[in-house]
Amino acid sequence: MRSRPYATSFLICERVLQEQDGVLSAIRIIDVIGVPELSVPGGKQFLYPLTILIMLKSDDFKGTCRVTLKATRPSGKEMPPQQMVISLEEGRGQNTVIQANIAFEEEGVYWFELLLNDEPVTKTPLSVVQAPKKTAESAALAQPEQSPSPKGSGRQA
Repeated sequence: MRSRPYATSFLICERVLQEQDGVLSAIRIIDVIGVPELSVPGGKQFLYPLTILIMLKSDDFKGTCRVTLKATRPSGKEMPPQQMVISLEEGRGQNTVIQANIAFEEEGVYWFELLLNDEPVTKTPLSVVQAPKKTAESAALAQPEQSPSPKGSGRQA
């Protein structure tokens, strides 16, 4: 018998939908994000909303399992780990959706690691880059030109 379940998915995305039949859909799976500011005036940090999807399959594992999510900044400094305990039945699975607001303090690659019962299972990178600031001029250039509709086209604005 295995000492832990299998991890079939470990994704960072914008959101997870659950349909009426229980099937999950991960929407906008991401590995690079652009943040407008790494810190905002007043010493506050910019919080970026992320969703993490963890899908586990038990195979012949039965019982409780401690799930730990660790994140490491580009500098190597670890962020506080998140832990939870889940129960699995033999031959079943467990899907966990974590909604998180993460304060990114530096540019570079953040590593998110999944541990089950303190054993490393997998990890995934998330690159954080500072998005270019839009000026009024660049925002105006980015707007598509509006061409007048011909009379009688049947379209309404």
